[in-house]
Amino acid sequence: MFRIMVIDDKEVFLRVVSRMPLFNNNASKVKVAWTLRSADQALSILRNDQVDIVITDIRMPKMSGLDLLRVIQREKLCNCTILMSEYTEFSYARQGILLGAFDYMVKPLDEDSFETAIARAVRYLEKLETMRKKDTVSSEKLFRMLLFSSKEELSEKFSQIEEQQLRKMDPEEILQIVEQVRKQLLDSFSANYPYLERYLPIKELLSAPLPGEPEDAASAFLRLKESLLFLHRKLPLFYTKSENRQVQNIWYYTIMNADSPCRLADTAGRFFLNTSYLSSLFRKETGISYKSFVQELKMERARYLLGFSSLRIFEIAALLNFTDAEYFRKSFKASSGMSPAKFDYVDYIRRTIQ
Repeated sequence: MFRIMVIDDKEVFLRVVSRMPLFNNNASKVKVAWTLRSADQALSILRNDQVDIVITDIRMPKMSGLDLLRVIQREKLCNCTILMSEYTEFSYARQGILLGAFDYMVKPLDEDSFETAIARAVRYLEKLETMRKKDTVSSEKLFRMLLFSSKEELSEKFSQIEEQQLRKMDPEEILQIVEQVRKQLLDSFSANYPYLERYLPIKELLSAPLPGEPEDAASAFLRLKESLLFLHRKLPLFYTKSENRQVQNIWYYTIMNADSPCRLADTAGRFFLNTSYLSSLFRKETGISYKSFVQELKMERARYLLGFSSLRIFEIAALLNFTDAEYFRKSFKASSGMSPAKFDYVDYIRRTIQ
C-alpha cells in the first residue's frame, strides 16, 4: 500500500480528494494518509515518516508548492511529487517539472485524469521497488559522494573498489555493475536534475559505447571512474548548501535562465530585493559573488554548446547574451585555459580530473 500526502490550503478541496472512489476501494494500492493545509506541516511529517506520493498545490501562503518541491528534492524526502495548479498558472507547473516533479494536474481535478496520474505514479514506485531489490549499488549514495566527498576521498573509494571487489569478479560481472551504475545515475539525473543536461554531457558521460565499439571490463570501469570524477568536480556549481530560501530560489532560478543576461539588478527586482542586499546575502550564503556565479554558469554552458552542438562561436556568444564576441572569447579563455576555437571537450574532461 502506497501512502499519499495531499497538501492544499483549502479544506474543501482536501475533503473532495479524500472522498474520491479511488481511495475508498478495498483493492486500491494507494490511500490518503495525510491531508494538510500547509507545506510546513508537510515537511515535519516528510522528515520523520515514509511518504510515497506527495500531491501539492503550487500556490499556497508562506511556503509554495515549488518551494516544498525544492526541499523534497534536495533532502530526498519523497520519490514522487505531483503538482496541482489552475490552468492559467502553467508556467509555475512547467518550472516544477523542470525541478523534478513527477507529474502535473490542472484544477479543478477531473476524476479520470486524477486516477490515471495516480496509476502512473504507482507503476513508477513499483518499478523503483523492483530496482531496489535487484540493485547492488545505490545511485543515491553515489550522488551524495559526488556532491560531498573530496577528490581524495572519491579516488580512495575507487581504489578500494578495484582492490577489494573487482579483482574477485569475472569481467562479465564488472560490466554488469558498470552498466547498472550508469543506468541508475542516468535515471536519477533525468528525474531529479534534468536542467544539468543543458550544461554537462550527462548522457555521453554515462552511456555505453556506440554499437561496434567493444568495451572490456577494465576500460569500462576506467571510463566510469573518469566520468564520475568529472561530475564530482562539476556538480557543486549546480547545488547550493545554503539553507536560506531566498538564496535557494535565486540560485536555481539563475541556473534555469543562464542564457538570459542575469544581471544582478534584474534578478534583485524579480525577487523584490535591494541590489546591495542581494549581493551581500548571496556572497555570504554561497561564498561566491552573484556575478561570478553567473559567469561560471555561462562558461559551463558555452563549453557544452561548443562540444555538443553545431552552433558557431558567435552564435553561442549571442545565445548567452554576450553583446561583444571578443569579450566572450577572452572570458572563455580565462575560464577554460584555451580559446573557443581550440576547445576540445574530451581534453577538457581529462584536464579537469587531473
